[in-house]
Amino acid sequence: MGLKVVTAPTVEPVTLTEAKLHQRVDLSADDDLITMWISAIREHAEHLTERALAPATFCLYLDAFPCDGIEIPRPPLTAISSIQYYDTTGTLVTLDGADYYVDDAQEPAWVLPAYGTTWPGTYDIANAVRVTFTAGYSAALIPTPIKAYILAALGTCYANRESTAQADRVPKTIDFLDRLLDRYRVWST
Repeated sequence: MGLKVVTAPTVEPVTLTEAKLHQRVDLSADDDLITMWISAIREHAEHLTERALAPATFCLYLDAFPCDGIEIPRPPLTAISSIQYYDTTGTLVTLDGADYYVDDAQEPAWVLPAYGTTWPGTYDIANAVRVTFTAGYSAALIPTPIKAYILAALGTCYANRESTAQADRVPKTIDFLDRLLDRYRVWST
């Protein structure tokens, strides 16, 4: 199984304005730095939680259809764009939407064969199945604790970005903040 980002997030869960207000920063000289930190902290939080915290498009690669369903990583799932596969003759085919069912009542979501059907046979090659999907929270729906985590981690990083005297305290602070994400971690099967 492989997972690639097709389209990276174009918006962050925390805006520059929100970050500057939280940091009590009035000048614009650090805007690029703060923007970079927002993105880096979001990516770190995504790594820890295995969630998409901002809308992005992904492609999941499988060597064949599994016996049961396809677990879609990086919740929350917002849409399945396509399911493509190389059929037994080696032709790339797009699976009709009526041939599968998306179970998004749980996280992570699953894609299952439609009632009364089975997955089609695939060509015996690596990455024979490709599931393209969009996942991530809209800015309005990101959980408040995750947003608070990003702002708190930003505060720590911004305040200690060049300090060597407090270098020992920063990792401990970040480790503590990382624990705030525990309830949002995805535990895959």
